[in-house]
Amino acid sequence: MTLTTPSDPHIDRAIAELIDAHERAWNAHDPDQLIDLFDEPMDFVNVLGMHHRSRASLRAEYEHIHATFMKNTVIRMRVNDARLLTPDVAIAHAHWEMTGVAKVPGWNVPDVRRGVMTYVLVRRSGQWKISAAQNTDVVEVPLPK
Repeated sequence: MTLTTPSDPHIDRAIAELIDAHERAWNAHDPDQLIDLFDEPMDFVNVLGMHHRSRASLRAEYEHIHATFMKNTVIRMRVNDARLLTPDVAIAHAHWEMTGVAKVPGWNVPDVRRGVMTYVLVRRSGQWKISAAQNTDVVEVPLPK
C-alpha cells in the first residue's frame, strides 16, 4: 500500500499492518485482540448503523457476535487507499470479503459478503490506533434507469 499523499514508507507499512491486525483479530474471534486496536475514546458504526462510542460497548458487541452468528466467519481485507490528514492522523479505506455468516432471520446475507471499512487512524506515542470506523455492506442494487 502507498498513501495517496507523499509519506514515509514506515507510515504506509504501519497503517497496513494495523488493518492486517484487524483482519487477524477478527479471524481469531478474539474480542480482546479486536478491542486493543482501538483508541479511547473511539467511534464505530457497524453495517446495521449501531454506533459504539466506547471500547467497552464495542467489546460487548464483538463478544456477542463472535460467540453466535459470526463465530465461523473469515474476513479478508485489502487496503485500497490511505492518506495523511496530519502527521499523526490518517484516513484509510479497506475493501473486505467475508464468508461463514450464519443465517439470521430477516437478514438476507449472501454466502460472500462484501463491504468497505472507512478508518480514521491516530498515532500516539508512535503507535497507530483506530479512532473511528464506519463499516458498510456493499449491496448490489440495480438503480432505476
